Amino acid sequence: MDAALTVAVVKLVPAEGIEVTDMVLTLALEGGVLALDPFSATYGGGKATGTLALDGAAATPSLALAATVDDLDFGRLLKDQGVRDEVQGTMDIALDLRGQGGSPRAIASTLNGSTELIAEKGIITNKVLAIVAAGLGDILGPLFGGQNQTTLNCMLSRFDVVDGVATSRSMLLDTSTFSLADSAQVDLRDESLDLHFDTSSRQAALVSLAVPFNVTGTMKSPQVAPDPLGTAAAAASLAGVAVDPTAVLGALVSTAPGEGGGNGCLQVEQKAQEDSGAFGLPGLEGAAGTVQETVEGVLEGVTDSDAGAAVDDAGKALEGAAEGLTEGLQNLLGD
Repeated sequence: MDAALTVAVVKLVPAEGIEVTDMVLTLALEGGVLALDPFSATYGGGKATGTLALDGAAATPSLALAATVDDLDFGRLLKDQGVRDEVQGTMDIALDLRGQGGSPRAIASTLNGSTELIAEKGIITNKVLAIVAAGLGDILGPLFGGQNQTTLNCMLSRFDVVDGVATSRSMLLDTSTFSLADSAQVDLRDESLDLHFDTSSRQAALVSLAVPFNVTGTMKSPQVAPDPLGTAAAAASLAGVAVDPTAVLGALVSTAPGEGGGNGCLQVEQKAQEDSGAFGLPGLEGAAGTVQETVEGVLEGVTDSDAGAAVDDAGKALEGAAEGLTEGLQNLLGD
């Protein structure tokens, strides 16, 4: 079947208490390829727009989604899901994902692309923590400082997805009483979680309560446990994150909320990336390149008769490159 169809719906009620408005779908089906290009809808004050393509003609069906959601009211979203709590705030979401397979599970296990979530200026409550994951309220609850709610200053989550494994590039959350940053990996192939969080607080009375914690289990049943040995900090170097969570966390806590305007989480992340440079070490990428290029140049065309001289020249090249590495480290340490 081939088809071309445009659908406009003023109000759609997919479930009790949930309303989607101003929905427009432009659909084309040709040669087994289905395209929604574009689609748009409004929910909770937030507008979603994007494109979707599903190739059902291929031996293995493929799916591609590119979508953004601006100003989604996540407080209303939680309320519509039955969470009766005074959660407030809006978020922006961006998705760019591609996968293939004969079922949603198969597509998820082969996904590639990226996700982004940005929020600021809201309110979160300690009651929500228990809904997110078992044990989370026991760890973060005390950081509310005896209050039932805290002000959300900003939140940032960015994931890169490769062959069904989502790795956090940045995950930051800052409130009026505590902050957290993480290194994380979510395996969509079996829905397992491997998340490591570090926490901190601007309030001196709460500093001793800010302990690192881990989130394991599955997406359906996440489990939270404290990390007294501090392996959360150590895991940052293993998860392939773009910035060091512990460094970003320190910058968040030392910055006054809203200082200089804009989203504080975005500003701290950008500053951390600028400070870290390529591969997290400023000046070292060029030095590493010099090592390879210089040694390759020395060894090019070398014969057995002059191998000894070539080794001497290679040693001098490495010595010069080492000086470049030393200079890079000195720049990093500010000495």
